[in-house]
Amino acid sequence: MYTLCYYFLLFLVFSVLGWIMECTVILITQRRLTNRGFLIGPYLPIYGVASITMILCLTRFKNNIFLLFLLSVLLCSTIEYLTSYLMEKLFKARWWDYSQKKFNLQGRICLQNALAFGIMGVILVKYASSLVTNSLDKIPHQVLIYIALAFFIVFMIDVCLSFCIMNKIKDTITSIMKEDSSSEMTSKVKKVLKEKATFFKKRLLNAFPDFKIPTFKRKK
Repeated sequence: MYTLCYYFLLFLVFSVLGWIMECTVILITQRRLTNRGFLIGPYLPIYGVASITMILCLTRFKNNIFLLFLLSVLLCSTIEYLTSYLMEKLFKARWWDYSQKKFNLQGRICLQNALAFGIMGVILVKYASSLVTNSLDKIPHQVLIYIALAFFIVFMIDVCLSFCIMNKIKDTITSIMKEDSSSEMTSKVKKVLKEKATFFKKRLLNAFPDFKIPTFKRKK
């Protein structure tokens, strides 16, 4: 139980740090406040998953900076690609698109992000991970378990609510797809969502401005 709770808190910490980083970048580059991510709360699970995976798999390479950088690029790019693919299959939409950036792969990943992942991987494995784990190690075991369980309940409620919202967006997309499968479908979906959607649906559009609907062949 302690080990599971420990790694959940580790996952949550890096998810929050990832959220802070992305929101800060957008604030600096685009001068707008936004709540990034699919979930309502201030965390991005993709960063938590990537961080835990790097800590478990790449710590052994922390003294080889070049290899650590390359492996971080490969690992994080793979996670981002798979996340994009699975989210598209689940909810019939492309939530981010790097097609306009050089050296991209199907618009799901790009060289610019991959290099940033490599740098962050080096910082994480060599420095940040030990700072976070040392802090968690100072918390008494029983207290850590209670803290983790409390956050886990909140997190799972958020996941359930967010998936309900995503499914409603999927229903809107499916409904429009029955009438139109052209390249204009993305603008039509966005228009419908902006006009009729709740605050939380609009939040997702704001969080993912590159949201688009892939052109599928209409089923007969």
